[in-house]
Amino acid sequence: MYSTKKKAGVQGLSHVFAVILSIILSTIFLSCGTGTDTPGKSAVSNSCDILIVGGGTGGFAAALQACEMASDYGIKKIIMTEETTWLGGQYTSQGVTASDDNSMVEQGRYTVGASKSFFRFHEEIRDIYRAIALETAKAAKRNGGPGTKAYDKEVEWINGTEFSPGNAWGSRMSFLPKDGVTAIDNMLKPYIGSGLLDIRYQTVPVAVHKDGTTVTGAGFKSLESSETYDISAKITIDATELGDLFPLAGIDYSIGIEASADTKEPSLFNEDGSPRYLEPMTDCQQSFTYTFAVEWGKEGEDNRLPWNQRPASYEENRHRFTMVDNNRWFLMQRWNDYAQSVVFAENRKNDENKPLPWIPPFWTYRRMLDARILDPEQSSGHSKRFVIGKWIDVSDPNRYPGYSAPNWQHSPPAVGDVIEVNWISNDYNAKPIIDVPDSERETALQEAKELSLGFLFWLWYEAPRDPEDPSLDPSDEKNWSTDPATGKNTGWSNLIYRPDVMGTEDGLSMYPYIREARRQKALFTVRQQHLLRPRSKRAMLFHDTVGIGHYFLDIHRCDVGCERKRDIEFKHVQLSDGSFGGENSSGRFQIPFGSLVPRQVDGFMAAAKNIGLTRIAASTYRLHPVEFEIGKAAAAAACIAIADGVQPRDIWTSRPGENPDKAEKRLRHLQHVLLSHDTPLYWNEDCGWDDEHFEAIQWSCLLNIIAPHGKIFDPKKPIIRKEVIIAMAHLSGKTPSQSLCSVRFTDLGKGDEELREAIALIEETGALDHIEGNHLIPVKLISGEELAVMIEKVSGITVTPIDTRELTRAEAAEMIYDAVKKRFELTEI
Repeated sequence: MYSTKKKAGVQGLSHVFAVILSIILSTIFLSCGTGTDTPGKSAVSNSCDILIVGGGTGGFAAALQACEMASDYGIKKIIMTEETTWLGGQYTSQGVTASDDNSMVEQGRYTVGASKSFFRFHEEIRDIYRAIALETAKAAKRNGGPGTKAYDKEVEWINGTEFSPGNAWGSRMSFLPKDGVTAIDNMLKPYIGSGLLDIRYQTVPVAVHKDGTTVTGAGFKSLESSETYDISAKITIDATELGDLFPLAGIDYSIGIEASADTKEPSLFNEDGSPRYLEPMTDCQQSFTYTFAVEWGKEGEDNRLPWNQRPASYEENRHRFTMVDNNRWFLMQRWNDYAQSVVFAENRKNDENKPLPWIPPFWTYRRMLDARILDPEQSSGHSKRFVIGKWIDVSDPNRYPGYSAPNWQHSPPAVGDVIEVNWISNDYNAKPIIDVPDSERETALQEAKELSLGFLFWLWYEAPRDPEDPSLDPSDEKNWSTDPATGKNTGWSNLIYRPDVMGTEDGLSMYPYIREARRQKALFTVRQQHLLRPRSKRAMLFHDTVGIGHYFLDIHRCDVGCERKRDIEFKHVQLSDGSFGGENSSGRFQIPFGSLVPRQVDGFMAAAKNIGLTRIAASTYRLHPVEFEIGKAAAAAACIAIADGVQPRDIWTSRPGENPDKAEKRLRHLQHVLLSHDTPLYWNEDCGWDDEHFEAIQWSCLLNIIAPHGKIFDPKKPIIRKEVIIAMAHLSGKTPSQSLCSVRFTDLGKGDEELREAIALIEETGALDHIEGNHLIPVKLISGEELAVMIEKVSGITVTPIDTRELTRAEAAEMIYDAVKKRFELTEI
């Protein structure tokens, strides 16, 4: 189905394009396994504890987590299969190394925004470049050398958690695909060497084996030898890009847009409340993209291929090629300061306060390698910029250090830069590739490849040239600059096509960048309603959280021809906090474990963008960092299920009870394992896995015992009696059966309804007997001894008081964590 053959080295461009043309003109696609093929007699018999099908982002994370837990859970063998020759999926074989990370990770704050394993993955990549980048900074002329603010800023950046080889604005972390492959290989190498992990490349599933309703393994085909064989497993994990195992296993799933009545999501209804989709639209699948890489060559060079070698579909697709997105004109090399200056001038003239446009360069959107970190001779590339309402020279490394040091906000192209081209212009949406006949899928893939190659030619020959003067309107053709090699005001002839970067002969990614997969019918399905919150707020909380993520709802539309309007369009609505925001606004969300487990089938879990999601929810859960955390959770659950001799569904409960049953205890064990592996399960901006109280605070929050203070937990702040009483009511697990209020304490005000209810819930346990008189004094500070008594009264669990006079919120969380471990029988890990 997809091109997987690696290119041995860089060949001449004319030869490369001859190969490209031969690929376009002939059908070379392989079947991805839709269930139409069945394996013949097995040539090889294999067995393992955990079988991971698909070595993409979720598959890699699953393999890493399973290997880390193997010795403690009796896991002897893990097998992972991968269709291409690279592990990593979106990060590598799909060529999208500039992932859409959440805001905390973008700020380098991995401890609160991602798991430690994800951080290690990025650090492995950074370490490939750090030493040479520091040497380059020391010798570079652009930053003025040691002693300047620009130099200090560059060194701080290189040594920090925001350092990025690509230095892109579309993602704070970006890199060459081979760097991702190297990092993944390094992280898995010890387990491969020990024989624990076995990886089968260029291998696709062709069957799923079951005993009744329990999956017992799968059948595979080697794309190299065409050999087929079976692998048996105790737990099988589908981490494929398209959910390839679902039709083979008989697992119910969704694809495309659900019917409005089925999910009742706001965006599936018109403004008047009428349903937009009376039936599911299974053929309306999100677009996919074949990415490719180009290098910034020297001005005056002509690195183009001949115009007559452009794809045959070029004219048909020409209307797709543009530098304009959402009515914003993107320049190739620098920020569109002209657009900013126009709005600034209008604001001054009309005494308005319209926001200044943020229009960065096309070139640095998904740059994979910033040549400045390797070449000290590169200049900063800056002269005039529009800053605070003025056109100024920003080349002084002390006065304007951010413009002289490599910086995602200000670094224009440098000779030797390499970018990934993943843009609206090569975003293919004409035909679906899931659940269609092989011939239709092959046609769609071929058209998608031609679209990307056509965009390459457009960039070479017809893309508008930036004005030399940044104060001129780039949309006016008379302002376009001249290409020194061609004498024309269109095209960037200096761009060098880099087939070697993608590891393929045609230069396109080994596998298309996939945005939508089959989505299983799971024990729990995430919908838009669970996510629709202001972006700075938490989304709906899930009791079975196994990870966190965040991004807006980002649907890349299908093309339904003249009825394109039928695709999802987000409306503007009033959000829960009274503010207005688009329906594509998602709060900071959690990953519910129930979405990983299918409804009907045992011995199986999903571990990619194929979990229980609607199409709208999948538009944010599909992102690289979220898929990584999904893979980790699936593998951890697999290890627990195998060790306990149970099924994944036995680790889940639909609703926690006052007295936890075995299923809830297993679920808490899973969460305990993930927390012990430094995986945040709840959004807190001030207590990450580098905090000594991380696990205790996470438990207090995810069990809704101690409420955070907005975005933060405030661990060092003293805890007051009001907070403790409410926490004890939550710890008790009791729920009010009727309207209750306390009549004992007379110092409670109108705003204390939650406190009154909490008092009523726990007063009969004797937890408040130590409070004398009829004054509660809600703001009174609490001692360790007092909290220990209250915990024992409401839960029957004895905990050791922390030896402190007045407890901080973190210390209170630690004492509650002690009770939680005893309640759910959690052992030290």
